[in-house]
Amino acid sequence: MSYIRLKEFGPLQRGYIEAIGRALLVCQHLEGITHHVAVTWQITDALREQELSLNQIEEIATKLDSVRLVGFEARLRRSNEFPEDHKAALVLGRDARNWIAHEAAIYADLPVSSQLLMDSIRQFIRNVRNLCHADSLMSQASYEICERAPAPINLQENYDMQ
Repeated sequence: MSYIRLKEFGPLQRGYIEAIGRALLVCQHLEGITHHVAVTWQITDALREQELSLNQIEEIATKLDSVRLVGFEARLRRSNEFPEDHKAALVLGRDARNWIAHEAAIYADLPVSSQLLMDSIRQFIRNVRNLCHADSLMSQASYEICERAPAPINLQENYDMQ
C-alpha cells in the first residue's frame, strides 16, 4: 500500500492505519538504536583485540552502516550481556517489527465486520507490546553505552504486558 485515502475508511480503520504509522516510528527507532548498539559493540570488540587507528575504526563503522536488525544477533551472541528472557524479548521484538512493517496493513481496508480485520488488530496490539519491550531493552543498552552507567532497571516490568 503506497497511498491510502483515509477519508474512504471508517473510524476503526482510520484509527488502525494511524496506529500502524505510529508503530512504524517505533520500528524505525528500534532499528536505529540497534544499529548504534551493534556498531559500538563490534568496534569495542575490535579495539579489545588490537589497537586500531581512527581510519580503521571509521572503516569498520562504514562497513557496518547497512547493519540494522543484525544487531539483535550480535546482542544475542554476547550471552553474558542479557538474561535469557531478554534475549527472547529481542527476538519477539524483531519479529514484531517485521510483522508491523510488512503485514500489519494487509487487512486494514476490510469492513469492520471482518474477522480478519479484528484478528489483525489483536495481533497488532501484541506485536506493538513486543516491539516496545525490545525497544526498551535496546534503549537501556544504548543508555549504558552513552552514559557509561547502568540503565534504570525494571522499567519495562511496569508495562502492561498482557
